[in-house]
Amino acid sequence: MSDPATIAAHKQLGVLRTTYRPYRRPSWSERSTSDKATTLALAALPVGFVLLVLVALVVAVPALGGVLLVVVVVIVLLGASRRRRVAQRMQGRELHFYEHGLVNVGVGNEPPAAIRWDEASVLQDIVRHTRNGSTSHTTYLYTLSAPDGTHTKISGIVGGIGGMERPQEWGQALQKQVTAAQLPRYTRALERGEALTFGDITVSWDGITSHRNAVGWAQLQEIRVKDGYVSLRVAGKWRSLSTTAVAAIPNCFVFLALAERMRAAARS
Repeated sequence: MSDPATIAAHKQLGVLRTTYRPYRRPSWSERSTSDKATTLALAALPVGFVLLVLVALVVAVPALGGVLLVVVVVIVLLGASRRRRVAQRMQGRELHFYEHGLVNVGVGNEPPAAIRWDEASVLQDIVRHTRNGSTSHTTYLYTLSAPDGTHTKISGIVGGIGGMERPQEWGQALQKQVTAAQLPRYTRALERGEALTFGDITVSWDGITSHRNAVGWAQLQEIRVKDGYVSLRVAGKWRSLSTTAVAAIPNCFVFLALAERMRAAARS
């Protein structure tokens, strides 16, 4: 049973909503006129400068100029080789979003992985990489698991090469679907007096506790992610809830939605 539609039917995932495929850089003919003009403008200056330097060196110092020319050619070939390897690694990958879950196809030699939204445990790791003070690219990695032992990873890059296309879109959709499927169940559990755990964080009808903090809902003014960690604003001051990074807290986005719902209810 390797057909995504068959697997989805077996897991009762419902209607297919959309499909994502590996990132593919648009060909020159597919780019808009403005994109082409921008690419040419950005490439013209550095390429022209390198060519002038190489010509000057070849004329003045032929041996050194020849070595630098070889280095430039090698760098270009390595870049092209890396793009081909990425394309080969991602060949056959598909990410299918259904009404009640997803099917991730083509991860290494693993069979397609099907996980329901109401069963998914998700680790989310979004990293903004900076260079010279500005963001160069952003990487997205979602690790999903289910009670039946199913485990799969989905990745993407904004501003780089590799992973699945449009990671911001499918990442937000994944968070939205998992939250919608699990938040009502968690709310009912709190109403019954149960305690819920998200990593080292415990949520109860009375408030949030961790190994370093305990805060009642009425005291909590705001909760958000700051610098990769969950932070609370209590009595006008910010403090970390836990030393565990958001990337290591299962379903952290569901926890944040639940905490905001409880906080708002307590202060209304």
